[in-house]
Amino acid sequence: MASQITFPPLIPVIILLSMMVGAPFVQETASLDDQTFDFDFIRANLLQYLVGSFILATVCAVIFGLISYVILQKFKPERKNWPL
Repeated sequence: MASQITFPPLIPVIILLSMMVGAPFVQETASLDDQTFDFDFIRANLLQYLVGSFILATVCAVIFGLISYVILQKFKPERKNWPL
């Protein structure tokens, strides 16, 4: 779910990060210098984007999951011993 952010200003950042993260894991990497992000660029570098987006989503899910767990544990209400 971390890669499914629909806040429009973040979409180019997510695509750029996905391309950067996926670059070490594919044989042919795309140069991001002076590129126009048209359909030819996307078609030529789809594997790099997909690999990067899966890795980025997994890492973000683990990081934000751990942060959420720590925050929830910190503000966890105390249990009272209720008489039965």
